[in-house]
Amino acid sequence: MRNVTSDKIVNVAVMSPLLLKVLGDATVGMSAGPNGSIIHLVDGSAANVAIAEAAFAGYWALVVGATKVAIAADGIDTTVISCNDPQLSGLTKVNYHVLLDGIEYASGEADLDNGAITLELASDVPGRYVVIIWSSVNYKSGAVIVEATDGN
Repeated sequence: MRNVTSDKIVNVAVMSPLLLKVLGDATVGMSAGPNGSIIHLVDGSAANVAIAEAAFAGYWALVVGATKVAIAADGIDTTVISCNDPQLSGLTKVNYHVLLDGIEYASGEADLDNGAITLELASDVPGRYVVIIWSSVNYKSGAVIVEATDGN
């Protein structure tokens, strides 16, 4: 087992989907505390350590925005999530994960259009949505939070 540490304090729920996708069984998870964060690797090969270090370096490096950060949880009200960051230029696809109150709600891969991505979020489930955009090529990531509230 090998631990890769960073002085960055990361959101484990946000970082974990990226790690599981790119490192798979090579990682057993991560932890964060007041002095930084740790990625716990079962397979501490140089390649896996390099990926873990790149993920820390790229954490929150992308600028992700939303047309609205509060929507009605009525299934009709929408917001458009976008990321048009120069760090994505030259790439054709990115991954996204949507967490609802800290639990994975949706995920997938999306095509980039000249380095830009747009996703639409509408929901009839109230809660806090964290929409994470990240690259499995350069391990850059970013996120935006959208609150969906019940009108009652």
